[in-house]
Amino acid sequence: MTTSLFSRQLTLTCSTTCTLTGNPTYIWYKNGHKVKEDTSSLNSDYFSDADSYSCTIKYHEDLHSPAIPEDLTTDPRYAGRVEYAGEKDSGRSTLRITDLREEDSAEYKFIFNTQTSGWGYSFPGTTLTVTDGPKNTSVSVSPSGGIVEGSSVTLTCSSDANPHVDKYTWYKKNVTSPKASGHRYTITKFSTEDSGEYYCVVENKYGCLNSSSVFLDVQCKYTYSSSIH
Repeated sequence: MTTSLFSRQLTLTCSTTCTLTGNPTYIWYKNGHKVKEDTSSLNSDYFSDADSYSCTIKYHEDLHSPAIPEDLTTDPRYAGRVEYAGEKDSGRSTLRITDLREEDSAEYKFIFNTQTSGWGYSFPGTTLTVTDGPKNTSVSVSPSGGIVEGSSVTLTCSSDANPHVDKYTWYKKNVTSPKASGHRYTITKFSTEDSGEYYCVVENKYGCLNSSSVFLDVQCKYTYSSSIH
């Protein structure tokens, strides 16, 4: 939800990244209570700085927008991690966030009050980007069933990182030299010699991380028999 301010008159705009069909109905809330349903995504009125406002799409009421104004000290995601330090006489205020997390990346704005113009937002806001090394790194195997001798097996490496992973390296356990590079590693014509544990190593400029290993083995073999009559 975004805002456009002139004195105490405020226009709230409800927006979503979901694809909407038809002419959706927007539901507006004041202090958590429904106050209005409208086909317009805009809600223009005179608002009080003592109240909070949010919106949702009808039939999707479980997906609420963040409230505006949103006090980070009341947001469970920031519990125990934020504090405000203000100097009223100098007009200065500081927001301090500790134990930064990647999901803290966002645009932050402060709200201000004056005796003449009421309340409003800082424009533009300050964008915070939290970077991190790779985490939650894992390997998936396709096909997921038993490996047939002579078939192809593809390993896919997945990882969360900000910025994104820029290097993937594949290893077979107890083998020093890497087997391959890239997001995926395909072993064609899998044989018993290929059996073993495999893992990937991911890197970005803030660090590297090994995945857990996966064990690959031939589950089904072709056998041949012949007879002479």
